[in-house]
Amino acid sequence: MPGDDIKIKKRLFGESVTDQTKKGSSTLDLSLLSQPFEWKEAVTYLFCQKCGMLSEVNRQGAEYLCGQAKAQAPEVFKNVYFTSEACSLCGQDIGVRINYIN
Repeated sequence: MPGDDIKIKKRLFGESVTDQTKKGSSTLDLSLLSQPFEWKEAVTYLFCQKCGMLSEVNRQGAEYLCGQAKAQAPEVFKNVYFTSEACSLCGQDIGVRINYIN
């Protein structure tokens, strides 16, 4: 059912943290990644380069995104975030990359 799909996405990817950019911007303010998570299950972030949405992601969602990015999941998602070419809010398939913060 369509409603179940939305519930699964929320469980995996959490609630949106902030729409911190103009729509269509691909620039992420990296200082946002150092802020404490609002969602207690969150371990990392997903940034949509199409709409500018930054979302918190739990461990299960992060492991799924690693699979989409064809990357091995790290033991700890410290200094790691994901970017996507689009997101479920954009209504398109997502192309995922894993990024490491220096």
